[in-house]
Amino acid sequence: MISIRERGKLLVKKVIAKEGAGYCMGVRRAMNIVLDAANKEEKSVTTFGPIIHNPQAVEILNSKDVRVVNQVSELKSNGTVIVRAHGIGPDVRQELKSTGLTIRDATCPLVSKVHSSIRRYLKRGHHLIIVGEEKHPEVIGHLGFARGQGSVISRIEDVEKLPDFKKVCVVSQTTFDEEYFLQIADALRKRYPVCEVVNTICFETLNRQREVREMAQKVDAMVVIGGKNSGNTRRLAQISESYGIPAFFVETEKEINLDELEKFESVGITAGASTPNWLIQKVIDHIDALEHRHEPLWMQGLRRMTTTLFRLSFFVALGAALLTHGAALLQGIQPKPVYPLIAILYTLSMFILNRCLDKEADKFNEPGRTEFYERHGRSLLGAGLAAGITALALAFPLGPLPFLCLLIFSLAGVLYSVRLIPPRWQDVLHIRRPKDIPASKSFFIPIACAVVMVFIPYLSSDSGALPATLATSLFVFTVVFLRTALLDMSDIERDRIAGSEILTMLIEKPATLRLLWGMLGFMAAVVTGLALAGWLSLLAVAMLAALGYSALSLYLYQRKVVFNGLTFLLIVDGNLIVAGLLAYLGSLLLA
Repeated sequence: MISIRERGKLLVKKVIAKEGAGYCMGVRRAMNIVLDAANKEEKSVTTFGPIIHNPQAVEILNSKDVRVVNQVSELKSNGTVIVRAHGIGPDVRQELKSTGLTIRDATCPLVSKVHSSIRRYLKRGHHLIIVGEEKHPEVIGHLGFARGQGSVISRIEDVEKLPDFKKVCVVSQTTFDEEYFLQIADALRKRYPVCEVVNTICFETLNRQREVREMAQKVDAMVVIGGKNSGNTRRLAQISESYGIPAFFVETEKEINLDELEKFESVGITAGASTPNWLIQKVIDHIDALEHRHEPLWMQGLRRMTTTLFRLSFFVALGAALLTHGAALLQGIQPKPVYPLIAILYTLSMFILNRCLDKEADKFNEPGRTEFYERHGRSLLGAGLAAGITALALAFPLGPLPFLCLLIFSLAGVLYSVRLIPPRWQDVLHIRRPKDIPASKSFFIPIACAVVMVFIPYLSSDSGALPATLATSLFVFTVVFLRTALLDMSDIERDRIAGSEILTMLIEKPATLRLLWGMLGFMAAVVTGLALAGWLSLLAVAMLAALGYSALSLYLYQRKVVFNGLTFLLIVDGNLIVAGLLAYLGSLLLA
């Protein structure tokens, strides 16, 4: 897929995988295997060679105490060793087994298919000719399966240098240039009377290469993002240059010279299969500066202010306040200013404190936000504590039950990222903190919002009917659950270091989408039924309209109309804001 966005003089195109992710299937699988082991294993976790060819991704793993070794002799006596995505030969695998360590195989399934093809044709008496880079770890693994009956070539000129063989089988490094591979294969067919050709180039590699060829004919320069030792990324740069345009091969946005790029009318952006999408987005954001540097000062100031407000979770806190006011109206409770004030303070407190206490995920997920919290850490920690204490002080006069509810969920929110599980239980439970509980974040946030926004006003009021309160709490849970799930799915698609605390890591994206549509349909049916039964006022229409907005935001995400960036965040946080505003407007119309 190629997404195109006009930016004044700059035409930005991004070649991405089918679901918009930077990682290909094999790399994503390998990273998930390593991250799963790093998050759950108490003993050492080691990868045999860099798990993928991307320094930034390896840095993420280093931050989680995952070591990299290149020799079996370097392995510790206990723990887990993970086979890299490029695969290894059978002799090396046997060496690993002899260590007695737990082995987890992160070999790309498509690489494993090449191994199967090599074994099959080796049994038939074919000599294996592997087209690829001789020193690339994937090719070294293929040679291992050839059992001394393999040759490696990388250029068409190498064909004539090969010895005579009765029959040969030709396979390829999965990330090799397809067009060049086919040229070499044709030369080999002419060289050998019996020549079986198996095109083992990865389908995602093919898509990226084809799209780069298409893009290279439409742009004046290409920015190629990825590790300098990544073969598939290097080939994207070579393909670009073959069309007579300059290719800027960079690992991070820091290597980009904006003054140099500004010389070109149009610039393409592409990335290798092992490049995290958050890194791609950082490069795109950096190139956006070509446009923003010419904006009026007031526009630059507005952009900086909006970014700061998002980093402070101001918009979700505003949505919490508006939804709390709307929830009181939906329950038939007379709204009080203290209700939304408690909600906004509680929300700000929980988001700020958790980001202060757990910066590990944001270090790579949102590096700009991490820098912001590191720069203003003490002030933000103080502000978060002050907001939480003030919320509790405001809840105290409302009665013991509202205060106790807020106290419990405040403590739960603060301790969510803290390692509370004793070491002796960690191996049994496979968790070190509440955050490690599968799907905990996806459910804790909506439940906490339902308690703070719905039950605290209900428990402190003499009015309101229980059926309306239960329906409203379910409505708030649904709206907040959808917001949380949308952000989590977007995080995963952009290769963020998502943990098991999010639902999508537990049941995968398609099932999550089906669940969200089912929840919206169920909630709409509940609201309609209760309204017809007379248990909900005409404000039920506002609830249905808010569910309609939630359905629209889910549709826009699913259809890839809006799935990241500031606009996406505004639409997602708008689920809370719109629901609260609709309830308020509905109350004015019915007054």
